[in-house]
Amino acid sequence: MVVHDNDKYLVRFRKDISFLNKPIVKEKLESVPADAYVLIDMTRADFIDKDIIDVVNEFLQHAHLKNIVVEIKKSRFKAGHQLVHDQSTIHEYAVASIH
Repeated sequence: MVVHDNDKYLVRFRKDISFLNKPIVKEKLESVPADAYVLIDMTRADFIDKDIIDVVNEFLQHAHLKNIVVEIKKSRFKAGHQLVHDQSTIHEYAVASIH
């Protein structure tokens, strides 16, 4: 899910994100214009396929070329979330699940 207001974008992953979502995620991230702020919220995703992690990491590596500031919101308690590369513009949040 992607929503935006002017130059602020929210990309929120829900439940399970499989490799089938790769083209959609890639297209949405590539469509973010220069000088934008992007929050990628992974906290609701229980499973994120490695292909999606690769797309996010690629976006993070190249965001500075378009002057895009990226913040990642992820859980320390979900192993797949730790595969997203941390960078100086990314802040990690601990989100606990209550069952």
